[in-house]
Amino acid sequence: MSITQEQFDSLWQSSLLRDHLRASGIQADRTDDALQDLAERLLSRPINADKPTHYIKKMARNLAIDGERAIQRRRRLEDRWATEAEYVDSRSPERVFDARRAIAELCDALQQLPLLTQEMFMLNRIHGIPKQRIAERYGLHLSTVEKRLGKATRHCRKAVAEYLDR
Repeated sequence: MSITQEQFDSLWQSSLLRDHLRASGIQADRTDDALQDLAERLLSRPINADKPTHYIKKMARNLAIDGERAIQRRRRLEDRWATEAEYVDSRSPERVFDARRAIAELCDALQQLPLLTQEMFMLNRIHGIPKQRIAERYGLHLSTVEKRLGKATRHCRKAVAEYLDR
């Protein structure tokens, strides 16, 4: 059974759906958005339900709830971004200097490694190339690449940690 435009219009105009959504605790400004989404869905596909009005009410409520959840997700993201922006904006000259020095320590630590290990580390960590592709590229076993990358990672972490502990 498919709902016709006239049937939907009568439900819409009777404010049955709008009242149902507001009674469910949906914000008034979100109600119209949910009803618009509902209209698009109802008019684009048939309804397979014994009680279409009940089905439509349930569908409207679910759409409104989905909208509320999306709004809440967006707010959480915006809050997180605001917090991160405050953190980034709170850079002091000392922190910038320390970060640059830690990067220099990392570069020094990398240069202490064999050239092949340096290349593999850069390919994997900087360029995001999977270990398997690196192994194929250099004709090595995957376990060899994993061991070299593990050794490089430990070496770099140790060098940076020693700098930060000073």
